[in-house]
Amino acid sequence: MAARKGGKKKGGGKGKFFRVFLLVLLLAATLGAAFVLLILRPYENQHRAPVKIGKSKAPVIHYEEGGAKPNLPVPQAHVAKGGSAPEVSPPARLEKRAGELPYLAIVIDDMGYQTDLDEELLRLDLGLTFAFLPHGPHTAAQAELARKQGHEVLLHFPMEPDDHRWDPGPGAASIGMGRARLREVFAENLALVPQAVGINNHMGSRFTRDPGAMRDFLALVRDSHLFFLDSLTSSASVGYSLAQEMGVKATRRQVFLDNDKDEALITKQLRQLLDVADRQGWAVGIGHPYPQTLAALRAARPEILARARLVAVSQLVQ
Repeated sequence: MAARKGGKKKGGGKGKFFRVFLLVLLLAATLGAAFVLLILRPYENQHRAPVKIGKSKAPVIHYEEGGAKPNLPVPQAHVAKGGSAPEVSPPARLEKRAGELPYLAIVIDDMGYQTDLDEELLRLDLGLTFAFLPHGPHTAAQAELARKQGHEVLLHFPMEPDDHRWDPGPGAASIGMGRARLREVFAENLALVPQAVGINNHMGSRFTRDPGAMRDFLALVRDSHLFFLDSLTSSASVGYSLAQEMGVKATRRQVFLDNDKDEALITKQLRQLLDVADRQGWAVGIGHPYPQTLAALRAARPEILARARLVAVSQLVQ
């Protein structure tokens, strides 16, 4: 009897130990899972959050043709080789006479999202034109500063791109938008940049190719007594031709300066822009607020002023 009792006692001790061991394992697993879910995963999500498309208000701009496109190549079908657009006839009043310098307008797009760099460009003595995105966190202050400094201000209007991985940002016009909604968005964006005397498109390779969408949009531009600069992010854009047909004052860019964010290449594009201006009597170039663009403009300033007359883009519309 004693032996049997002793055996039962010994076996009971092993069972109790096993149950305690299982309980400890279960508790450890629960704590480990909680640590992963509550600590590690939020940290991972914070640093690897997907880009929100369409309604995102984060100050992160995904540029389309004519700017940097993170992890996306420049779609060459939409931009002429070297970032240049076909040459167009100059307004009659701007035809270059023998011995005269050609007219040149340089527009800096995507303003309103940076502080120091944008303001350095505003201080650059080159008679630049500045195009402000309506919902930029610094748009209101910088657009007013630009106006006070005598710079021409444009509303850089977000429009639907071909590739929806590129986010045009808040306030974008899209093809599926009805006329009433387009009118509301137009009014909202214009109210955010009241200094604007004209409009050019931000992205918009899909929107500017659609005759119906552009006809509705240009009617709003005309009714607001503004002009339209076709950024020509698609070589098939109907913006400029429709504007002429509808009696909307307009022009279009000839050269994108900084598809490649390299100072030497930007300088090369500046010289190409000057060559275009020399051939046709005038030209419009578009750049972006990059440190390399600022550096190239500073370095090339003497050459630019020696080869062209810097004017506001409104002087080149017809």
